[in-house]
Amino acid sequence: MKYVNFFSKFHWITRKDSLRKLTDKYCEEVKQQRLDAYRANLEAQQVDFLRTKVQKLQWIRKEEEECGVKPTVTEKDIEQVLIQLKELELSKENRSKDKAD
Repeated sequence: MKYVNFFSKFHWITRKDSLRKLTDKYCEEVKQQRLDAYRANLEAQQVDFLRTKVQKLQWIRKEEEECGVKPTVTEKDIEQVLIQLKELELSKENRSKDKAD
């Protein structure tokens, strides 16, 4: 028979360590809640941002054409932003329908 020591390192359970662990856990939860709130805020602003981006891209293209300069903004760029906007609006509609059900 051999004696096998199960504990390679013995660790005392103390109040200080327990409080430290609880504090770390609480801080991580608060950070995550704030990040989630910030993400929700940015996602709420995303549709308006894309709408203004499309308007600004169209205005830039129009001004460059009126000045006789080769346009730096292509129709393809504007179409990509419009597609992204439509996809975002559809995903928001689907999310709102799922929450309603």
